[in-house]
Amino acid sequence: MTVISGTWWVGTGTDYDMAKTAPMKAGSFIKHTAGGIRFDCAKDEEVVLQIVGMGPASSIAVPIK
Repeated sequence: MTVISGTWWVGTGTDYDMAKTAPMKAGSFIKHTAGGIRFDCAKDEEVVLQIVGMGPASSIAVPIK
């Protein structure tokens, strides 16, 4: 992913804690490898991303505690 504008927040691991996410500002590149556990989001501003990948891809929804 490339962050075109805004700040995208990225976290990893099984402990879903938005306080532990890292900010990725405009111009940042993010690579998610297969099989990893991660969560990302926009917090308080609009974010534009360019997402490019090779499939197949899947997502598994995990309940938030």
